[in-house]
Amino acid sequence: MKNLMAAAMIAVICAAASAQQIPTAMDVLQGPLDGVRDAIAAEYEQLLLTEPEAAGRVTVSFTIGTDGRISGLVVTCDKVLESVAEAAESAIADISIHPGMLDEPVEISIPFDCLPPAEG
Repeated sequence: MKNLMAAAMIAVICAAASAQQIPTAMDVLQGPLDGVRDAIAAEYEQLLLTEPEAAGRVTVSFTIGTDGRISGLVVTCDKVLESVAEAAESAIADISIHPGMLDEPVEISIPFDCLPPAEG
C-alpha cells in the first residue's frame, strides 16, 4: 500500500511539473528589458531638466546567447540624447540571464522614443 501511495504521489508531482508552462524567451527577458526602459526614462527625465526641448530616439541592439552573455551591443541616438544612451548601455551591461534559460541566442533591437511632455 505504501508503494502504491508513493507511486501515486510521484505521478501527481510529475503531472504538475509537466503542466507548468515552459518560459518563453520573452518571459525570461521581460524583467531585464523593463529595467533598460526604466533607466532610459529616468535619465531622460534628468536631461529634460537642463534641455527641456530634448527629443529623439535611442535604439539598443544586442544579442543574448544561450550562455546568458550579452554580445554585439550597439546603441544609437541623436546627439542630444547621448547621456540617455549611456544609461541604456549601463542598464544592458547589468542584465543577468542564467545560462540555459534560453534555448537559442536572442537578437534584440528596440527603439525608445524620447519625447518631452506636451504642454497643456
